[in-house]
Amino acid sequence: MVMAENYPAKNLHKIVLICIKYLPFVIGILYFLNTVLSYFNIDWYWITLVSGTSLLSILFMLLCSFAFKFCLYHRLPIYYILLNNIINWIDYKYRIPITNKNMFCLYIVITGITVFLMVFVYVKHNKRAVRKHNR
Repeated sequence: MVMAENYPAKNLHKIVLICIKYLPFVIGILYFLNTVLSYFNIDWYWITLVSGTSLLSILFMLLCSFAFKFCLYHRLPIYYILLNNIINWIDYKYRIPITNKNMFCLYIVITGITVFLMVFVYVKHNKRAVRKHNR
C-alpha cells in the first residue's frame, strides 16, 4: 500500500529531475540571446539576471548530471555555459585583444559547434531502424 505522505515527495523528485535535466538548455539559450543582444548594444536586464549563473551553480548542474547519469546530450549545454563563463572571465581578467565583432564571431562559432554536437549526439543515440522498403 502506498502511503499518502510519499506521493508529494515522489512528484517533487520528478520535478527536480526535470529541472536539472532541462535547466542547462534554458540557460544556454539565454546566454546566446544575451550575447546577441549585447553585440547590438541592447542590455536586457532580465536575461542578464536570469542567465547570470555562477561557477558553483554550473558545478552543481554538472555534478547532478553525473549523479543522475544523464547522457552527453544533456551535458553539452553545461559545457557550453562553462566555456562561455571561462571566456568571459579571461576577457574580464586579462582583456582579450580582439574587437567586439571578433568576440561575437567566437561566441557564434562556439554556439554552432555546440549545437552541431548536440544534434549529432541526439541523432546517434536515437536512431531507429529503417526498413528497406518503408514508405
